[in-house]
Amino acid sequence: ISSIIVPFGLPWFLDRVGIRTVCILFAICGVLGQWVFILGLEHKNYHECLLSRLIFGIGDSMTILQQTIMCLWFSPEQLPIAFSMLLFMVKLVRAINDNTASIVYNRSHTLETFFWIGLAICVFSLGCAILLTWIHARGIEAKVQKASAEKEKELQNQKI
Repeated sequence: ISSIIVPFGLPWFLDRVGIRTVCILFAICGVLGQWVFILGLEHKNYHECLLSRLIFGIGDSMTILQQTIMCLWFSPEQLPIAFSMLLFMVKLVRAINDNTASIVYNRSHTLETFFWIGLAICVFSLGCAILLTWIHARGIEAKVQKASAEKEKELQNQKI
């Protein structure tokens, strides 16, 4: 449900809060959702697991944020290859997940172990989101400085 509803409210939320805050918030939702799911498995509580999927689904809209950032960073000519790489990475991670799930389960004989590994990956993803927002902030600052320097230079040329 959250993966269906969130994309409709996301543009408004991005305008109000900002892309950096939303990116980190969605990554936190991924970590929190995965953690609540593990607790639900350990407690054998279906409602906890269901709630966790709702929370995790909010973080699932991270692809929209990634595409938004890509549109800001890449020129229109570069976007197709950038989007292709993003799609490739999603498919690669899915393939790795599909092929390692049974291996982890066969060795540990519990689903919790597999989801604890997933939680570690979600925490890593949160770290990447923080790094991405930091890089994005520095890149935007550099673009603004470059644009203001070019405008100042243009004004000086007009005065001469």
